[in-house]
Amino acid sequence: MDEVKQALDAMTASGANENDVTAGGKRFEKTLEGEQLELYGKYLAAKQYLGFVMKRRDMKYVVSALQAAKPMLAIEVSDLDKDDYLLNVPAATYNLMNGLEGAREPESEDYITKQTTCAPGDVGKQL
Repeated sequence: MDEVKQALDAMTASGANENDVTAGGKRFEKTLEGEQLELYGKYLAAKQYLGFVMKRRDMKYVVSALQAAKPMLAIEVSDLDKDDYLLNVPAATYNLMNGLEGAREPESEDYITKQTTCAPGDVGKQL
C-alpha cells in the first residue's frame, strides 16, 4: 500500500492529475514522457505487486504453501526424545551416562521435548 501511495504522490508531484493516474489506460500513457513515464511505470509495478500480494493472502494459496512446505519442515515422531540418556534442565542438557560432568548447552538437534523444572546444584544441600 505504501509503495502505491508513494508512487501516486510522485506522479501528482510531477504534474499529473491523480484521477487520470488511477484511471490509467493506453491513452493516458501516451500523454506521458520522460520522468512522468518512468514514475507511471513505477506506479503500475507497485499496483501490480500489491494485487499479487493480496491475491496470495487468499486461504487456498496459504494452504497450498503449507502443504508444499510440510515435507521440508516435518520431522518423524521417532526422532523425538530418541536418546534416553539426555536430560534437559532449564540451563543445560545432561548426558546421564556422564553424570553432572556431562552438562552442555541444549541443542535443537537433540529433539528433546520435555524439560525439568529445576537444575541440579548445591542449593538446599543443608536440608
